Amino acid sequence: MTSTTSTTLLPSWAAIHSNVILPRCSSCHGPGGSGGLSGLHDCNAGYASLVNVPSTELTTMDRVEPGDPTLSWLIHKLDGTQGSFTAQCMNNDCGGTMPLSQPQLPTATRDAIRTWITNGATNDCP
Repeated sequence: MTSTTSTTLLPSWAAIHSNVILPRCSSCHGPGGSGGLSGLHDCNAGYASLVNVPSTELTTMDRVEPGDPTLSWLIHKLDGTQGSFTAQCMNNDCGGTMPLSQPQLPTATRDAIRTWITNGATNDCP
């Protein structure tokens, strides 16, 4: 019998937060935070910490730029492309790929985040 259950991540902030951000990111970027980023343990606080907020590593790029994943620091950190901005980063250090010291998120997960950003990065927290 073939399963009809889908494990595809919906490109919505609520789904991304509950399935990716909370379990994979909030242990380092929760209360207190690290790398200048905190609040990811809470859906609304996490959204407010990411969307239209300049990165502390590359202050000319927002962590999430609604409508444009190529101008969203989060995507570069998840894709591991932040090194192409080294000369522009604070102290010539753009930090590591996220999640730090863990396997890269699956392509489908990163694509769902990219789609959420492309679609305007709206907040649909419950």
